[in-house]
Amino acid sequence: MSRNLEEAIDKGRALFAAGESEIDPGMANLGLRHEVLQIGSGSFVEICTPLDPTDASPGSKFLRGGEGGYMLVIEVSSAEELRNRVTAAGLKLPFVDLHEGNDVTQLHPREFGTLVEADQIRTAHDWHYPTLESCPTVTSTTGMIAVDVAVEDPAAMISRWVEIFDVTPVDQSSVALSNGGIVRFIPADGQRRGVIAIDVAASRNDDIGRSETLCGITVRFR
Repeated sequence: MSRNLEEAIDKGRALFAAGESEIDPGMANLGLRHEVLQIGSGSFVEICTPLDPTDASPGSKFLRGGEGGYMLVIEVSSAEELRNRVTAAGLKLPFVDLHEGNDVTQLHPREFGTLVEADQIRTAHDWHYPTLESCPTVTSTTGMIAVDVAVEDPAAMISRWVEIFDVTPVDQSSVALSNGGIVRFIPADGQRRGVIAIDVAASRNDDIGRSETLCGITVRFR
């Protein structure tokens, strides 16, 4: 989430050497403007800003605490099975939708460390922004490989994710998604909760070890 969408998009394009972006005008219905950047095959960064930072929308409330990571979007093989596990655990299902034929479920940040969107996509072409997948883009990264989420109790959060997402623990602080991506749970220790950092695979040797900040999130090139 950014205070200035245009500045953040310019910085994101430079950081990831990203080309095309995609815009969904329908985001205005949620009180947001946004653009989506492709950062490698199957990996995307969505940068949002509230239409009215003074209103009571979730995005505006989030931004009052400063810029930061608002949502983590992952792909799942069966959204129905996921929702069955969520309801069996007595947890909330704040948002369920069929978007362009794709099954979209959002889960509450208090229960999963950050707002999580779990998408069951029919094919890569059916994803919300298929034009980004098909456009030739030279980037500084081949894709996202890990996400750091700050939470109060990392061990409890790992147990929650293993139960609900049927994922595999890697160690005492992280789980592996089905595509090999890693979600790490970091003790909040007074800092803002939610997505605080991402690791991306560098496509250029000179970028390995590089670290930048985008919208309050640390971006590390590995």
